[in-house]
Amino acid sequence: MFCSRYDQITRAVVARQQQHDSTAAEQNGVNQDTAVDYTEAVRWSFVQLLQEHYVERAPPCNLPPPQFVSAVVSRVKKAAPKPGSAEYADAQSKAMQQLQHKTYEEQRFKAPRELVAGAGLDDDSILAPAANGAAAAADGKPASRKRKKMVGGLSEETAAAAAATAAAEAAAANAAVAKQAAALANKRGKTGKGSSSKAAATAGEGIGESISPVKIEADAGSGPSAAAAAAAGSSKGNLAPGAGGEDPPSASELLWRVNPDEFNRRFRNKVMVDLVADKLGSDAGTVLAAMLSHGRRFETDVKGDIGIAMGVQEVISALKAGQDAGRLPHLSPGANVDALVKALTVDGLGCVQEGPPGLTGATFQVDMSVILSKAKQLQLHAVLRDKFGIHGLRIFNVLWVRGHLEQKQVADTVMQPHKEIRELLYRMFKAGYIQMQDIPRTSDRAPSRSFYTFSVDLSSAYKRLAGDLYQAAGKLHARLTFEMAQHAELVELVESARAAGALNFNMTDSQRKALERLQRVTTALETSMLRLDNMIALFNEY
Repeated sequence: MFCSRYDQITRAVVARQQQHDSTAAEQNGVNQDTAVDYTEAVRWSFVQLLQEHYVERAPPCNLPPPQFVSAVVSRVKKAAPKPGSAEYADAQSKAMQQLQHKTYEEQRFKAPRELVAGAGLDDDSILAPAANGAAAAADGKPASRKRKKMVGGLSEETAAAAAATAAAEAAAANAAVAKQAAALANKRGKTGKGSSSKAAATAGEGIGESISPVKIEADAGSGPSAAAAAAAGSSKGNLAPGAGGEDPPSASELLWRVNPDEFNRRFRNKVMVDLVADKLGSDAGTVLAAMLSHGRRFETDVKGDIGIAMGVQEVISALKAGQDAGRLPHLSPGANVDALVKALTVDGLGCVQEGPPGLTGATFQVDMSVILSKAKQLQLHAVLRDKFGIHGLRIFNVLWVRGHLEQKQVADTVMQPHKEIRELLYRMFKAGYIQMQDIPRTSDRAPSRSFYTFSVDLSSAYKRLAGDLYQAAGKLHARLTFEMAQHAELVELVESARAAGALNFNMTDSQRKALERLQRVTTALETSMLRLDNMIALFNEY
């Protein structure tokens, strides 16, 4: 994925905008003496994209790959590894990698100081409460709640809890290494208190330099409280602290990239909202969009299953926030949010289900898997209708509902001639949308003494359709490339005229007709590719 620095992004956007302004001024016959400076507008647009998670910091080059987590249902509990063993070293290495990933996730969507200076979004508004909360959590005291400021989607309590967790993990890692160093020193015969303390302090400093500025002494006065206080004190003013308390990197020193997961999440939400709006109305779709936007910051994966539980008042607050920001339309006059949420709950689609009871009453959760499954079924039915007709779709639905059926049973259920049903069954089986199972009557499995049943497996049908979509997209792209290559001279003529700013240039009648045909063909091909792209994302990304 392509990464760029902030100064490169600014120069490219400003140069392109100024070139566009100069071209428009020449076409309109306006003399533009001075160019408009778009640096400030680019800065605020970049901060807004960063807050909406469309842009993210590129991970550092030394960030280890994510660890594979096996989905084991039951696991036998193992004893803690002994210090100095290979298992202990492996556990320490995994803890280091997890801490590095957690540090990157905390800084992933955080704007540097020079970009948010003077906008009331300075990082001290997050780091100072986080530092106080870390120290208070380590001492067993509640954090201060004077203000509840939301910055970048995080409240002060959330930031304080994250800082306290990171400090506690760092303290535990440092204490374990200090104990290991003291044990090794005692094992070598250095039983003196000073030597063991010195070895422990040296080990603590080594791990502190590699992980974070937290340092642990091996005396009785150290512990999680001291580690949390040290982390709280060093976190203020150090977004990415290095060895020796270096200043955090500026925006021009960091690499930035597009976050494709956020785009996929927005596209996924749009698919679900459109499906609900088509069935229950635009107001129900708007309420579902408000619920999805409220739970977006708690999602960790695009392929979500169940949303967070929220009450009706939370839905109303999320709806009002989206309407004030211009992201959600206003409801029709007389629409009631409570009634719309209940309508989504009792509808047969099952897009919203009741969650656990909360402090303010009933809560509701969005079941994203049910909505996406329904959307996939509708797309699959549309493809089957286009390929095999209405009778082919009826056969698919009968096999899906009733399971394994013979050819005669399918023909009797669909009420169509046996010959037509036999042709459709074998065409659908050859295409991979239905499956056939042979059931022998004798042990030799002779075909003459066996009967065959047909059935439907939705997961296999979805995979087959996804493969067909990729194949169709490849054919469309190949046809578009062929058409552009056939008229390469004409395309070069038009592009050179546009680069020179000539709106009217001489063309023959044959060239004009060829250009009109090329425009029609390319428009149709590109539109088909966009539609296929939406379907491919539905069956592969969501």
